[in-house]
Amino acid sequence: MLLYYFIVLVALLSFVLGGASGTRQGNATLKGMERPVPDSKTLWCKAVSKGTTFLNAMSYSNFDAGQAFIPPIMSARSQWGLSYFHRGAVTSTRSHRLNDAIENTTAIGGLPISFAPKYTGLAGVDKRATGATLIMGVNSKDRRERIQSSHLRRRSQAKTCADRAKDMQPAVPTDQFPAIKASSDLLWALRQEETNISKAASNINFFMSLSIETPDTLMILMRALKQVGSKLTKAGKIFDIAGTIFDIAGTIFDIAGTIFDMTGEQGKAILGSPNAVAFAYFLINHEAVLRNKIIDSVDFMECETNDKSPCM
Repeated sequence: MLLYYFIVLVALLSFVLGGASGTRQGNATLKGMERPVPDSKTLWCKAVSKGTTFLNAMSYSNFDAGQAFIPPIMSARSQWGLSYFHRGAVTSTRSHRLNDAIENTTAIGGLPISFAPKYTGLAGVDKRATGATLIMGVNSKDRRERIQSSHLRRRSQAKTCADRAKDMQPAVPTDQFPAIKASSDLLWALRQEETNISKAASNINFFMSLSIETPDTLMILMRALKQVGSKLTKAGKIFDIAGTIFDIAGTIFDIAGTIFDMTGEQGKAILGSPNAVAFAYFLINHEAVLRNKIIDSVDFMECETNDKSPCM
């Protein structure tokens, strides 16, 4: 897998329904949250509503999807793209379960990165670097010519920038933060570099979010599992729509734990959770290229990590 650091230099249209996020607050794993938080019903209803809006917008035209913005806009398309990048190889995690599909290398050129104290941002304005890092990966192709897009970050870049900026001497002011904030835009820029968009426009197979520790997402997941009488389990076999086991690099791999489709409110609530909204934005903002791809299900499983946190 490749670890990318890049600067994107065009304007951002942000979707106001919510941003991809995830704050790490101790060992906030699913098994450590036995009781719902007091406002869990409100959180659940908001997530279901947001997920429903996302699901509908994925099938809309660019103009109609733009009408889902508040206030409505003429286009839902994001204008961010890749302008500059630096790469380094980094090892895939076991919980990613795609080791057989990619080159399993050591972290040559990976973290820690030596940052320049300044960089040139939009309109040629010099800004101070916050020192924040981002981990995200794209496995571009397997033997069946499918695109595997993976989102590996535990924390939003906006919150990471805010935290790291405070540690700098002197602290970096907020007006010096990078203009790009949406994880969906960063993932799009990374995919532009890694894949041939024109030839693989609709070949996205799945997204992954690993080692989930966001309290709101964990609360939503706990409620969804309870409603269907299930528990967080280790991976089983993953099947595509035709019922065929995916075969990557000649190896059958396991992913599916508990599967929620988008016909029920459980699937919609998960789609509206902090760890899934970036994937919805990714599809909605680029529907003209991705040809109205729709997320039709979500699979939750126990990660192969020490704290056994959820992956999806």
